[in-house]
Order: sequence, then C-alpha cells, then structure tokens
Amino acid sequence: MGQAQREIFGEREEGSKWRELLKYHSRSFLDASRDSNVIKAMARWKTCMEGLGYKYADIWEANNDPRWQVSEASATEISTAINDVQCKGKSRIAEILLSVETELQSDYIRKNAAEFSKIKLDLVKAYENSLDVVRTSDLRADE
Repeated sequence: MGQAQREIFGEREEGSKWRELLKYHSRSFLDASRDSNVIKAMARWKTCMEGLGYKYADIWEANNDPRWQVSEASATEISTAINDVQCKGKSRIAEILLSVETELQSDYIRKNAAEFSKIKLDLVKAYENSLDVVRTSDLRADE
C-alpha cells in the first residue's frame, strides 16, 4: 500500500493536494450543516421520525445506530431504513443539503481558483500515476 501511494502521489504524499481537497470537502459539509434551510429540513425529518416512534437527533444518528453494525440486517433495521427514507423524502433533507453544499463548494472554487487549479493538476498527475501502477501490476500478474 505504501509503495503504491508513493508511486501515485510521489515521495511527498503529505504534500499532495488531495488533502487540501478533503479539507474543503469537510468544511463545506460542516458549513452546510449550519445553514438555516438545512437545519429546518433536519427538524422536519426529526419530527417525521418522531411521529413514527423514533428518537434520533439527526439523519447521522439514525444511520450510525450501533444496532445496525452487524453483518445481517434485522427486520427492525429494515423498517427503520424504510421510514428514514420516507421522512427524508418528505423533509427534502438530502436535496437541500446537497444544494447548499454544492453552492458552498462552487463558492470555494470561485474564491480560490488558483489553489483549485493546483489541486486539479495534482489529481490529474495522481490519476496518471495510478494508471501506471495498475498497468505495472497487470503486467506482473501476467508473468
């Protein structure tokens, strides 16, 4: 794994712009979570779920319920998931969250065009390097 990462990102993987991109992604998610429209949609989702007998603070708590961390889905997990999806549709939380996050990310790109150009070049190079790693791996497998 380490060798493949060095071949893809170069000897200074820590200098990779990939990490910068992940910082923007995390920031946009956190900023979107604080948006008033997202907060209202989350409240609608929570109210919908409470009306069905569930006590989750938000969609993430429902998703990460420790009861679901098993290999096979139970009837309870399946019914919870069905209700979760129905409440997500009624509240429009996924649509609103995606819209707000997309707007924030577009704004970051506009305001930081030079940095995103560097990120793009770095990722294109990493992509090209990864193709070389796969080709080399395929050649070794054929031998």
